[in-house]
Amino acid sequence: MSLEAHWGLGSRSRDGEGARNQSPAARDLLLWSAAEYPDYSHHYLARSGSTLLHEALRQSRVTTVVLPAFICPSVSQAAASAGKRLVHVDVDPTTLMPAPDALEECLSHAEPERTAVLLDHSFGYPLPYLGQIQSWLPGVTVIEDAVRALGARANGRTVGHLGDQVLLSLHKTTPGNDHGALLLTQGLLSLREGPRAPVTPRQRLSVVPVVRWGYERLRRRSPDLSSAPEGQQCPPWAPIHGMPNDLSLRRFLHTQVRPVSARALRRQAHQELFEALAPLSELSLVRTAEGCENAGHFLSFTLEEGVSRLGLMASLHRQGFFLLRTWDLVPASFRSLEGTFPLGAGGSLHLSRHLVHVPMWQYLPAPRRQRFVAALKRALVSARR
Repeated sequence: MSLEAHWGLGSRSRDGEGARNQSPAARDLLLWSAAEYPDYSHHYLARSGSTLLHEALRQSRVTTVVLPAFICPSVSQAAASAGKRLVHVDVDPTTLMPAPDALEECLSHAEPERTAVLLDHSFGYPLPYLGQIQSWLPGVTVIEDAVRALGARANGRTVGHLGDQVLLSLHKTTPGNDHGALLLTQGLLSLREGPRAPVTPRQRLSVVPVVRWGYERLRRRSPDLSSAPEGQQCPPWAPIHGMPNDLSLRRFLHTQVRPVSARALRRQAHQELFEALAPLSELSLVRTAEGCENAGHFLSFTLEEGVSRLGLMASLHRQGFFLLRTWDLVPASFRSLEGTFPLGAGGSLHLSRHLVHVPMWQYLPAPRRQRFVAALKRALVSARR
């Protein structure tokens, strides 16, 4: 029996029938998904987004997948493991995204019916031209990865409505979650069964204030900021089948779906922090594309050549300000993916060595943002090589 048949996913979900025989949390999520994305016939809930992507590609007629060179390497490996030829398009370090002319150039050599284009709204920055890709190459399959951009808008449209398929994460922007994904498609998929993810003590305790306080004190003492290993053969990836646990579903619904007022607060905090950091010459802020509205989940910037990223982050971590350096390994970091970069990968490799993200959910209170800005200015002085 397929996972879809077992869980009732994907069948007439726009009418809510895909939520039958589910736990209350899964039912609520699928009913929200059916109401929010009625233009997709099938809604698949699972534990791993890359596994959902792998299964969708494996069952498609697509032979080539075009995707950004700045992306999680496990996404590339999931597509390669489905037997697809990969074409990575280098990205512009100022936007985190492929330049439209570069993507169009790569697509000009593609066979439309056999090609899928997978693009994400990188770290919540909306991709403004996603809706134009079908006009560049009619018949191509567009996969929209909206992992970190829930709530963003691109040219007046909410992200997650522009692709032939849409992948939504339940954990990348939800504190305390570590798994879960939703795939929206027009076609029927047959997915393998797997167990429901267990609720681990780490997942349960990660949002308890007193436990979080103690954990952050430990992180201050010994921040895990070692350099990424170079020269690896292949991105580590294996399919993980099964369903997310109810705790992940409830947290996603509670923090990302229901509180509309929280989105406005997050965007305001994002804008205020952007304005506070803009004058700093040691960093270059990633800007939201014209005509788009940022989700506000992350604020991203690159550091100039003379500033040590690890030194800066270690200094801030010791003061309790925790930033991210995703991704410090990109597809071009792996030998098995050589030859998949027709326009090079210089911009993506630059980002892997210089990019920093501020997870905005940690910086919503104004006093904490003010303390962070002051700490960042001090850390920039000490982090100069």
